[in-house]
Amino acid sequence: MRQGCGWYNDDLQAQKQNLRKLELNKTHSRLTVDCEIYDAATVSYRKALLRAKRQHFTSSIINVSGDQRTLFKVAVKLFHSNTDPTLPTYDTPEVLANEFISFFNDKITKFQSSLKSSQLNSKVSFPEPVAASASAKFTVLTPKQVYGLITNAPIKSSALDSIPADFFKSCLSTLLPVLSAIVNYFLQSRIFPDHLKQAQLSPILKKFNLDPDTLNNYCPISNLPFVSKLVEKAVVKQPTAYMTENNLFEPYQSTYHSHHSTESALLCLGVCPPVFLTTFWSHWTTIAKSLLACLIVQQHST
Repeated sequence: MRQGCGWYNDDLQAQKQNLRKLELNKTHSRLTVDCEIYDAATVSYRKALLRAKRQHFTSSIINVSGDQRTLFKVAVKLFHSNTDPTLPTYDTPEVLANEFISFFNDKITKFQSSLKSSQLNSKVSFPEPVAASASAKFTVLTPKQVYGLITNAPIKSSALDSIPADFFKSCLSTLLPVLSAIVNYFLQSRIFPDHLKQAQLSPILKKFNLDPDTLNNYCPISNLPFVSKLVEKAVVKQPTAYMTENNLFEPYQSTYHSHHSTESALLCLGVCPPVFLTTFWSHWTTIAKSLLACLIVQQHST
């Protein structure tokens, strides 16, 4: 049986073995009746393959209903999308890496210069930043809260990790006290070590139809170490919870705010009635899933 193929079952395996026997029988006898039996079995096997694929792909899409992130991953896996990064033409990897570093550094320098010039020309006065109080401290997390940070959000490994993130997750029950102590130490000391601030940068093409040899068509994607991302999630949760409890969020802020999105922003502006948004989203979800299933079956049947 094919490894990692969810649609290839025991029934298909038996049909394939029977097809091989019929093929050998046809080759040895060379009779017309044996050729016709073999051809009919071949057609039946191909129909069974297509039917098994359709059922597997349809159930895979239905099982992730309502989870757009997982649905996207399933679609990429079923379509066998190419995950190899697109890069410009280069002589050696070292030369290409240095070209990207120089380009992104120049881009940051120009952006900083434009900010300084805009601040000088602007007549708007901004208040001085308030210094953090010496008594301000982060709340220590319990092992259960650290467990939730690791399991509820995808944390991927980085090339800078000495131990892969999958290993941490597989041994989470054993390593949880150690990870909790590390996170709480950084929260209490309010000191983040420099080696955890380093990230692996990967240039990603902004759009698939852009020229891959133009560096301006790439954006840098940073991948931090596992512990760094874990501490980051522990820190981000606390100001968000504080602002929510004390009603400090802007009333019309729709990004980085729980239960707020583009739909809630439109509702605040009175552009679309709630009934229209609900009806549109339900119809779009149904059409998109049906179209996705049809495309996947069509690709695998060719």
